[in-house]
Amino acid sequence: MTDPSPVLNLPKSRPERWTALRTLIGQWYKPLSDDDGARRTDLDEAEHSLGISLPITLREWYTLAGNRHDVWCAQDQLVRPESLAVRDDVLVFYIENQGVVRWGIPVASLGLDDPPVVVESVDQANHWITENRTLSEFAVQMAVFNIKWSSKNRCWANGVGNSAAFDLIAANYPHFAFPDWYWPCGSHTKFYGFGDIIIETNHGTDWIWVATRTESSYQRFCSLLAPAGIQWESSSDEWPAGWVSSGDDS
Repeated sequence: MTDPSPVLNLPKSRPERWTALRTLIGQWYKPLSDDDGARRTDLDEAEHSLGISLPITLREWYTLAGNRHDVWCAQDQLVRPESLAVRDDVLVFYIENQGVVRWGIPVASLGLDDPPVVVESVDQANHWITENRTLSEFAVQMAVFNIKWSSKNRCWANGVGNSAAFDLIAANYPHFAFPDWYWPCGSHTKFYGFGDIIIETNHGTDWIWVATRTESSYQRFCSLLAPAGIQWESSSDEWPAGWVSSGDDS
């Protein structure tokens, strides 16, 4: 029996969410250390420069893991404290790697402990759409989204899917208790998986991403999707140099 992901069912409280995030990072990357958080003084200086108070959840996220660029910046970018900025009445804290979209917190919601997160429309600049109900939910979901970019994955693949493949995934893998994401491309992005496999489906683009911690979970996934006739655009079944899985490859 495959173990569930620590973030499959998102905990209700923020402390529990940060604990789950810490566990997730420890499984897929290297464990968090005391040096992985941003300095509180840097966040204080950002507040002074902006003339605002940062939500407590944003401070908690940054001080927990804000310096882990392997987790947050392998593709898109978590904005450094000194570069936080207000644009279009939104505090922007995350930017897509080509600047296509930005994520942020509405200025009107900055007084909330765990405010909602909005994402810029891919079709209309300066038009913002709700991405997550809370910032802590966004942080955990972004960590899951970013796993496919990690150099620590045992195996990975991506390519165009189809309805048969989407049905097989939904029937055989638990759906993460996140809202469907608008990004990328307004495509109703969903996440599935267990502790050793993360699957992302982009229904607007018919794209599938998979990342695994063990070769066996990757092979099971590929065998499951074989009847759907999926041809991966790119994939890897080689161990990344210098990394040994912490999972049981059985």
